[in-house]
Amino acid sequence: MISAIAGAVTNGVIKLFRGRRQTAASPPPPSIAPPQQVLVVAPFALVNLQFPLNSEVRDILEIPRSGVVYPKPRLILPGQGVVSPERFIEDVADTLVLRAGSKIECARCHQPRHLGAFANANWVCQDCFRKYLSRLAIGQSEIPSGALWPSRSWNEITHLLTGGQAVDTIAADPTINALIEASADHSVEVRFNDVWIEHNIEHVDGLAMEIHASFEIDGARGRQCRVMAHFYFEDGDRLRDFNGLYRTSHGYAGSSDTFCPSYDSSVYENYVLYMPYSELHLENGSYDLQSRVRVFCPGVRLLTFDSDWVAFRYDD
Repeated sequence: MISAIAGAVTNGVIKLFRGRRQTAASPPPPSIAPPQQVLVVAPFALVNLQFPLNSEVRDILEIPRSGVVYPKPRLILPGQGVVSPERFIEDVADTLVLRAGSKIECARCHQPRHLGAFANANWVCQDCFRKYLSRLAIGQSEIPSGALWPSRSWNEITHLLTGGQAVDTIAADPTINALIEASADHSVEVRFNDVWIEHNIEHVDGLAMEIHASFEIDGARGRQCRVMAHFYFEDGDRLRDFNGLYRTSHGYAGSSDTFCPSYDSSVYENYVLYMPYSELHLENGSYDLQSRVRVFCPGVRLLTFDSDWVAFRYDD
């Protein structure tokens, strides 16, 4: 019996077009230091976290405040803080290497082995896994999105870890808690000015509605944010998705897009999302529906901001 956490969230394929304008004063904003990657191991899980490289985070991660941005991931063992790559590799190998009931072919060397681990959703033997960890620990291997070690916010990661032991181990670590506190950014704010819907728009995926949002966002410069339109019945029940095309990560009907504010204060006067009527998955008839727009701003904590409701009637 082999058990491990795959840690993948399938968001489906979301097709959309949008129009937007970001207003800001010149000159262009200064370049933004990329967030610092932090790898931390827990029972049956290796988690990739991202922290903004402010002065307090630098001190916790033992990174000099001046000089070039530290390009390599920082490695944390719960209860031990920041450790060397050699120490981290040994601990991760001891934690994640499993023994299969029968030999399984390694996805890298293609030799059948009893001992191995899951790396990027593939079974690799113990030797290949250690080599991969060695490259990962010094920043030479990229962690693909949706792999065993997803690069997501803390709130999103917790529901990926199916074992309570893994969650408890990481959540109780004083270094991780200090990083979360140091990274807490309460200055992010989204203000919706207006949300409106235009109907019967020709779209590549069929007749659609246009969901327009006018909003301002402060304090999110350099972050990859997401804007999404959600759809509900009049009684508050959400419309479900059935084909994986226009959907939320939890399986409901929705249309979304990502954006990255370039300024401390950015204005999006007309951000447009498209939603084909067929993707509402409604049977023939008349329905009283409502929609709202939500802006997600990821970080160590996931921040969400909702617009007012917009009611509309669907007739088919």
